[in-house]
Amino acid sequence: MNDTDLAELHFELNAELLDDIILSLKNAKGRRERRKSPRQRFPVRQMIAPFYRKMPKADQFAAISCRDLSTTGVAFYWPGVPDFSKAIVGLGGGAELTYVAARVVRHVECGPDGRVLVGCEFVDRVGIS
Repeated sequence: MNDTDLAELHFELNAELLDDIILSLKNAKGRRERRKSPRQRFPVRQMIAPFYRKMPKADQFAAISCRDLSTTGVAFYWPGVPDFSKAIVGLGGGAELTYVAARVVRHVECGPDGRVLVGCEFVDRVGIS
């Protein structure tokens, strides 16, 4: 499936999974332990912006193709090696986006086109103005 196919794919984030993500963020505060959870295939575009010392503005987000999602993190395809260690991820769609801060935990080049698979761990829920 290429990016064009992904752009045309209609997918709604399961409300129960989003609730589980938010609950996981609340329960994980103050813990250093990295808990693993099952990932679900998530071949959709979500709004993502690098975090460089201050919260990105709405126009700094781009629709980025994701690969998978769990209650503790997300993996997405970035156009090159990320020059950031944190990102803000908008989950959901339209006016119903939930924004979460995420920490980059790994990245792997995926092929000759230069795309990189970026794995992130959710850190906290955030508000965007």
